[in-house]
Amino acid sequence: MAYLKNDFAAPEVNSSPMRDAFARPVSPCCGPGEILGSIPLWSGFTMFIGAVLAFYGRYDMNPDGMSYMDMATSAVAQGWQHLIHSYWSPLYAALLTSVFSFHPSPSREIPAIQFVNWIIFDIATLCFAFFLSRWRSATQSWAAARPNPFFVPLAFSIFLIGTAQFIKVSRVGPDLAMAVFVFLAAGICCKLFFPECAWKQYVYLGIVLGMGCYAKTPMFVVSAILFVLLFVFSPRGGRAKIITAACVFLAVSAPLIIAESKLAGRFSIGQSGQMAYVWEIDGSHPEFATEGPSLDNYVGRARILTRTPATLEFAEPAVGSYPLWFDPAYWYAETKGKFHFSVKRQLRVLETNLVIYGGAVYYMAGLCGGGLVLFLARSRKTPAPNTAVDTLNGVLVAWAAFIFAMYSLVYVDYRYIGAFVIVFWIAGYGLLVQRGRRLVTEGVLMTVSCVTLISVAGMAVHEPPSRESLDQVVVAETLRNMGIKSGDLVANVGYTYNAYYAQMAQVHVGAQVVDVKRFWSLSSPELTELRQRLTGVGIKAIIARDPPAGPEQNGCTVIKGTKYHRFCVVSL
Repeated sequence: MAYLKNDFAAPEVNSSPMRDAFARPVSPCCGPGEILGSIPLWSGFTMFIGAVLAFYGRYDMNPDGMSYMDMATSAVAQGWQHLIHSYWSPLYAALLTSVFSFHPSPSREIPAIQFVNWIIFDIATLCFAFFLSRWRSATQSWAAARPNPFFVPLAFSIFLIGTAQFIKVSRVGPDLAMAVFVFLAAGICCKLFFPECAWKQYVYLGIVLGMGCYAKTPMFVVSAILFVLLFVFSPRGGRAKIITAACVFLAVSAPLIIAESKLAGRFSIGQSGQMAYVWEIDGSHPEFATEGPSLDNYVGRARILTRTPATLEFAEPAVGSYPLWFDPAYWYAETKGKFHFSVKRQLRVLETNLVIYGGAVYYMAGLCGGGLVLFLARSRKTPAPNTAVDTLNGVLVAWAAFIFAMYSLVYVDYRYIGAFVIVFWIAGYGLLVQRGRRLVTEGVLMTVSCVTLISVAGMAVHEPPSRESLDQVVVAETLRNMGIKSGDLVANVGYTYNAYYAQMAQVHVGAQVVDVKRFWSLSSPELTELRQRLTGVGIKAIIARDPPAGPEQNGCTVIKGTKYHRFCVVSL
């Protein structure tokens, strides 16, 4: 097994990711240490945990997921060209086509997607095992002949924090897919700091990072940061190879860049980062702009249909279940033109994001505490470690730290940083463990592993899964029974980002009543006027969630069969 070798300076010629991660141990015996430090054993355990979490959240859905489902259904029905989008990345939607190619019923769509998520989680686990085995093999160049068996349990507990807690297995989105490429890139980097590293490793790095750009747009910046760090800290003769890796990266990502640029009419790598920055600095995120009671601060291409109640109309072009979020780069293009940078607003965003990072530190209190103990208990008598290994860990820590800093300037969500949290702690603990006393180190690693695993289990149980999509299935079936067909337009009252029924029924939300309170207090003439205007733009029905208790109002018929929320519908 590659990671049991003490001399990393002579890598195996025929090594491969799966061989490095799952080769059989060379030891003739299999004692407790070998079992505890078995990467295949912990990989299997982690996949089982992922299956439990995917089943636990089998009905979970989120607004971004609805847009990726729209892309997948369009690709299946109209062609693969619909996977290219100005805001959303193509890889995850392409994976979802494996679900929609079979045209599942609305009640089976989301569980099937969660199964795909679990498969992605398993692939991420294998790629993390590859990274860990390569990292372990590299660090054996300075470690004692007997590897520390407690590091593997710690590593997989860190992996579960980053994936199960930060990214979440049941979240419908590309973050786990992006983590796959982050782990592969980190694993490849573990061989780049040694002079005997072959050219093909650099080619592999360029391919992996280039493919990662198809998973999420931020991988362009993530890759650029890694290339700069590798170029600065590469060993003698390595810089030409880094340039080669960068050229391979550009060649692999070029088709995506060309397609995005053609779609935008100018050079573009996708507009999600640009739009997010404008929204956060200006405080003009669409989610705030479309929440009542008025539209005085609304900036976008949707038309104001009525002022009483405040209602937006976006029936044309009707693309996606909820067009305003399916193509925000189109509907909110005006926000970019009205954007003005402000140092004060940037500092405000930075302050907000630092608070979010503080919350992340709270979730990782055990890891922080263990790291502090190892730092304070480090031994001054420990021999100096291999310079290449020290540089490797330093580059991985710096890579993750730069990514944290990048997001802090725009917007921080735990799922964005989950993969880099894992890389940061693996390499960070690597720097600390090599300088620690063995008995203290083993005690700290064992304690932190147990605390982290218990923390992951506790937080998973503490956060109950969502069952809202079950109600949305009932709403979708009701619309079909009313005669509303695929492609028809409906209006939604109130918050619309979670109008998953639209995707399930294959209809488009073409109007949104923003002022919910005013809608329920409309007089008869006002309601008649609203209905006439909605009918005039092709709206076939109005759907409202959680109407006031009591008799049916505004001609709204309560939908029977929902369990978690009350829905009602007005036929037009």
